[in-house]
Amino acid sequence: MGKKYEADPDYLLTCRRIITVIPNLAGVLGSLQKALDRSVYDVHVPLDRLRVAGAHREAGLEVIRCDYFLFANFCVLNVENWRHGAAYKSVVRLCYWISKVFWLAEEFLPLFKPNPWSSPYINCVARKLCA
Repeated sequence: MGKKYEADPDYLLTCRRIITVIPNLAGVLGSLQKALDRSVYDVHVPLDRLRVAGAHREAGLEVIRCDYFLFANFCVLNVENWRHGAAYKSVVRLCYWISKVFWLAEEFLPLFKPNPWSSPYINCVARKLCA
């Protein structure tokens, strides 16, 4: 991340915000992605919330908030390399329906909260330090 800002220091003008959304492959979704399609997993660098915030700080940004987002969403799993296989549609549908059950439960049960283990995303809001 820091290399982008070093290469283009005007990328964020003074006091502007940047919102970063990354898949949480450091949790269970990373293990599932690795099992379903290792080539997709291998192009990612699994980061937890602290490492995402740290990368923003290393790039000279002030982190406003960095948190896990949603309890679960299995639709982020990438099985596009299976597109021509017999199981593709079934896997995509299964991911959708499992996710939908969690989304409904999330609304009614306070037990289902964003967390490092099952959350599909890490969102980080940061801004360039004002001079």
